[in-house]
Amino acid sequence: KRDIQETLTSLAKYRKVLSEEEVESVVYGETDVNQTENRVLSLREILSDSGHRLALMIGLILHSSRELSGINVVYNYTPEIFEAANVSDPELGTVGIGLVALFSAGLTALLADRMGRRFIMISGLTVLVIAQIGIGVSQTCNSTGKLLLWSCEGEWTGPVALVSVFAFIAGFVPSVGTVLWLYVNEIT
Repeated sequence: KRDIQETLTSLAKYRKVLSEEEVESVVYGETDVNQTENRVLSLREILSDSGHRLALMIGLILHSSRELSGINVVYNYTPEIFEAANVSDPELGTVGIGLVALFSAGLTALLADRMGRRFIMISGLTVLVIAQIGIGVSQTCNSTGKLLLWSCEGEWTGPVALVSVFAFIAGFVPSVGTVLWLYVNEIT
């Protein structure tokens, strides 16, 4: 954690806008990184430097994953999903989603530094994908009665939809809902 040489190497590699003297003064605590002379890079400079290009690509991919995750569909169609799952009060389910989101955000705030942002991002995205599959399978079976070639009628679709929606929110909020903003800020 306190490896000065590794810090110098990383800062020199990923923060090419800083000179070697500026990097050393930041590492040894003589100057705050925000007090160094920051200059605005042109698009050509950003795209020609491998460190900036990598940060740009990671940021674009992460923000694209946020927008393509389907969170708007889940939030907007939650009452319909709960209604199809035979929940007596779909609006109460929406309140439950808000509570899950609040709890997940609070837990993320407490554990982000301990567990690591990368771990939270990857595990949250994994939960998100599994939950999306659960929502898709349950809603398809609920509306058509079959999934591809198999008949899938039964009472199991409602509980799977409910668990999947709550898991989706619990996976989204810590990863691309919260940590994404910290992660992208740190790589730039």
